Amino acid sequence: MSFRKSITIANIIVFSAFAVMLASLRAEIPYPLLPYLKFDLAEIPVMIMLFIFGPLPSLVTEIIHWIGLTITHGWILGPLMKAISVIPMIVGFWLGVSMYRRLSSGKTQSTTILFIVGNIVGIVLRVIVSSIANIVVFLVVAPEWLEYAGYALNSVGIVTTSVFEVLLWTLLLTAIFNALHVPLSSLIAIALLKGINIRMPNVIKKTWILTKRNERRNT
Repeated sequence: MSFRKSITIANIIVFSAFAVMLASLRAEIPYPLLPYLKFDLAEIPVMIMLFIFGPLPSLVTEIIHWIGLTITHGWILGPLMKAISVIPMIVGFWLGVSMYRRLSSGKTQSTTILFIVGNIVGIVLRVIVSSIANIVVFLVVAPEWLEYAGYALNSVGIVTTSVFEVLLWTLLLTAIFNALHVPLSSLIAIALLKGINIRMPNVIKKTWILTKRNERRNT
């Protein structure tokens, strides 16, 4: 096993454990529009893995995070819905950056634009996949969740008169939540990486998002 692979595996273990720990400690920010949703800081270690090592190690980190949540929380559906939200974000961010690099091949590539495009595609993919998953859960898997969502909407002053209105409002507010979660997780992750870079100057230079394709092939 190469040294880089060993380092990658070690970081997957560390950041997966960090994500599970943050989730267990309820490191969350309330989402006032739909009280049962929380901005989960456990997504930040997953995004750090994405920025440093790329999509595959980040996906493995999220899968371990999902398994850890399932074991520690003692139920399946909630952690599964979290994974269904995070995985499209990872894939979307990577696709956005990859597409931008291909379209701007041979030109000067702005890191800021890379980051923005990654966020946009990550948001789109996360919102689409999460919305489909929520529709399946609300209408097929656990219809009682839709009733609970109706109570949550009433608690913030949104009055609904039908099941369809509850579903529509819930999907809309959840979509806004997911759209906000992507830049929140990615901005905090990149800020932490910049902080780490003060102590370890070579970290940022070796991140996947800042390393060109030909440079990666030569390492």
